[in-house]
Amino acid sequence: MPDENPQRCGWVGCSNPPAASLDQRPLCVEHFLRAAQRRLTSIEASVNKQAGDRDVPTDIQTVLSEMVSQIPTVVAGKRLLNPELRDKFMALSETAARLYKQARRPPRFDRSVSCQIRMSVLSSEAPLRVSTVNVSQRGASVETTHPFQTKQVITLQREDTGKRVSAKVVWVKKAAKGFAVGLEILDHDDFWGLQQFAANPLQAQPSTATGGHNSKKIK
Repeated sequence: MPDENPQRCGWVGCSNPPAASLDQRPLCVEHFLRAAQRRLTSIEASVNKQAGDRDVPTDIQTVLSEMVSQIPTVVAGKRLLNPELRDKFMALSETAARLYKQARRPPRFDRSVSCQIRMSVLSSEAPLRVSTVNVSQRGASVETTHPFQTKQVITLQREDTGKRVSAKVVWVKKAAKGFAVGLEILDHDDFWGLQQFAANPLQAQPSTATGGHNSKKIK
């Protein structure tokens, strides 16, 4: 049973003063680090369990937000932290911030856009033609017969507007006709023209297609 005395660490058997809180539980420096590392390992496995899924539970987002805000408090309050311990907290902070950003991915919209993919801007090979399954503010998923590799950077060009961006492959899954590929757009804020739908959400309706509760259909 956690110790509920706010003047000392909530870890059973520890009488050290609390340096921060996690899950609304006061913890000393040592036990905050230990608990946060365990929690992040569990959260990372949960967030990455199904590539492309945006339905990250609110409680996970809350815990990550708490970590991001609490870790600087711990470090600032313990200026004499040894370099090894400080490095552990910095690594913890970076992981929490990355997962928090990943957990707060923007909604997807069902939208078929014909595109061309090149392995590089200077590639002499014929471009690969693909169509998007859905798009988001900073990404898309496409169907293709090409077995892309995760972290591979490609050039993506829309056939309707001619706009071109760099994109990174973030996940690859087998599909009925080849592969489903998740892309992260690296150098464009509104490649798919979605800002108008953020300004007027009545133009977007929830989709009945699979892909999560945050998937919408553009009229």
